[in-house]
Amino acid sequence: MDRTPQAVLTSALDVLRTQGLVCGAYYDRDQDDLPPARRRVCPMGAIAVACGHEPDLWLDLDPDKRELWENEPSIRAAFGAAWALVRELRDRDRLAAPVRTRGEIHVTVIHWVDYVAQSKGEILEVMRAAARRTDDQGLPLLWREAA
Repeated sequence: MDRTPQAVLTSALDVLRTQGLVCGAYYDRDQDDLPPARRRVCPMGAIAVACGHEPDLWLDLDPDKRELWENEPSIRAAFGAAWALVRELRDRDRLAAPVRTRGEIHVTVIHWVDYVAQSKGEILEVMRAAARRTDDQGLPLLWREAA
């Protein structure tokens, strides 16, 4: 499996295309006839599913525990894709505040999806643009040394 941010975001877009997009939760809780990983998901839920996790991976993950994300390739890949999405949002001047810690990455994306994005079309376009970026290879080195 290609774990570059571009590949993960492309897979996440496929998840959104096949399962549908939901805002306000990691996955659609009303689709109780399906397992969470097959329900409509938000962008962060789609990233988690694309990396082989449940959509609500982010709830139980302490992103500031270095050993969790540095030693687990799928979690590191999920953070890398989320970081590429944050960079795209930053470059479009769509962030409410700068992201200063790893723990703020998914919260920043969720805030943008739920409160700032103008439409589902904008959400998908920003994700597509982030997937096309070639200047991102994951989380910055500085963050790998912090924690």
